[in-house]
Amino acid sequence: MTDDDVEMALRNRRLLAERLRWPEGALDECLRIEKDRPGYEVTWFGEWRVPGWEREAGFYAWRTEDKDPVHHHKRRREWFGITAESLWRRLP
Repeated sequence: MTDDDVEMALRNRRLLAERLRWPEGALDECLRIEKDRPGYEVTWFGEWRVPGWEREAGFYAWRTEDKDPVHHHKRRREWFGITAESLWRRLP
């Protein structure tokens, strides 16, 4: 990835956070956790009430792990914290 690619990705994340009305500072917290914990993708999601897909508002992190030896595909682990700090403490 070039520096231009990194800049464009950050601009796109800022636009997305603004359009989705993330709380003030949420994106900066996501970037801080990603910098501190390489290999994790971090985002903030608002509350979702669709039956079967419910989730709390807060910070979510995930990482894609090596292939699952049983199912032969990548598996994703996910962590949640209501605040950025609570998420950071939960990450291994």
